[in-house]
Amino acid sequence: MVVNNIDKKYEEYIIKVRRYLHQNPELSWKEYNTSRMIEKELKDIGIKTERIGNVGVVGIIETGNDGNVVGLRADMDALPIEEKTDVEYKSKNKFMHACGHDCHMAMLLGASKYIFDIRHSLKGKIKLVFQPAEETGLGAKIIIDSGFLDDVKYMFGMHIWGELESGKFSFEKGAVMASADTITIKIDGNASHGASPENGIDAIVTAAAIILNIQSIVSRNIAPVEPAVITLGTINGGDRENIIPKYVEIKGTVRTFSNEVRKNVEDRLRNVIENTARTYGAKASLEYVYCPPPLINDNELVDLVNNIVTDIFGKEELTTMGKIMASEDFAFYAENIRSIYGFLGCGSKNIGKYPNHSDKFVVDEKVLNMGANLYVEFVKKILKSNLQIIH
Repeated sequence: MVVNNIDKKYEEYIIKVRRYLHQNPELSWKEYNTSRMIEKELKDIGIKTERIGNVGVVGIIETGNDGNVVGLRADMDALPIEEKTDVEYKSKNKFMHACGHDCHMAMLLGASKYIFDIRHSLKGKIKLVFQPAEETGLGAKIIIDSGFLDDVKYMFGMHIWGELESGKFSFEKGAVMASADTITIKIDGNASHGASPENGIDAIVTAAAIILNIQSIVSRNIAPVEPAVITLGTINGGDRENIIPKYVEIKGTVRTFSNEVRKNVEDRLRNVIENTARTYGAKASLEYVYCPPPLINDNELVDLVNNIVTDIFGKEELTTMGKIMASEDFAFYAENIRSIYGFLGCGSKNIGKYPNHSDKFVVDEKVLNMGANLYVEFVKKILKSNLQIIH
């Protein structure tokens, strides 16, 4: 059975909004026009809005009846990528919604229009979050720190996914996306002329040893059944080819699906870095910055949403993507609120299956109706019955 809350009127609205947003992308923390447009659309619907920071926009739909508080989230920022598609609504600037955030906003606006129209049949409150700067990994923090979500009991988010078949949903239990912490290693040696290496402490040689020794952490200090990736992405040091440099800086990331593994990796990194540097007579320090944690879904909410997908679209539209080593700052919401996050496929043989962040990323727009419908049915399921999900 296909339940189609989002009829043609809403569907046309969703596509129109999405195409406008796609043509006018803005980068993280600079979503000025986007936030003004979202704010206007919500107010035109009749939804009360607030600003969080300069560009965060939130809305509240009051039902007039006591009950649960549900949060729905869409991210707003685009990427510094020049679009290379042939769509008629191609980006007008050198940025691109190559990760589907234009779709997320449009689906949530369409769902919000419908939910507002039926609000008096529900029990509770719906909080809408249009969040900036997801691509920085920190946009969710300003929403959480504002206190806007303090009374939210259940949080729901979805991501358009280019390599997943159009119309397929994937909602899985447990950890679904990795943490993404940043590391900076600073190595302090002693400069000398290349003709007199005995007078210096070579920061580059020390850095090379540290890089090699780090490679054993995942293979020898982390259990094989616990995925972890340490990536060292930049190394900078030295000014001239004949001078042994005093200073080298290395930057990278750590990704895991477990907070316990995160802490283990940090401890081992610190130990390896400091002791290796000491062996070469140098000094070294580690700056470890905790960014988005692992995104861990609530198991009961996964069962609920998968049942909704089965009921309204059919079981054949459910699939499993498996864990993804990419990160998502929706994980900050999931740390504080019972949450579910999943994926909606938007690629097909007809238009292509390009990965998110590709300059050729395209979306089968028929799935926008499906995503909006799922938001609506999630809200109805929880707020019509004042559903209580007990661990």
